[in-house]
Amino acid sequence: MSIYKEMRERHKAEIKCLLLDHSHLTIMEASKQLGVDQNSLRRIAHHQGVAFLKKDGGRTSVAQELLIPNEVTLAPAPWDEIRS
Repeated sequence: MSIYKEMRERHKAEIKCLLLDHSHLTIMEASKQLGVDQNSLRRIAHHQGVAFLKKDGGRTSVAQELLIPNEVTLAPAPWDEIRS
């Protein structure tokens, strides 16, 4: 596996871990602590399968299956283009 793929997978795992660390809060409280827009946080949490508390109790919904893949298409690394 290339270093680039490993970095993307590690980044995804770190984001999920960060969301799980804050999942005991509501999305609004977590977004203030993390300094992230709450709509962005809600979308990321939904796609990562992390449920946050709701103000009235209960948990937020999570995606069972993604209709749109959440993988980002990135250009090849500059050092790979030089070698080819």
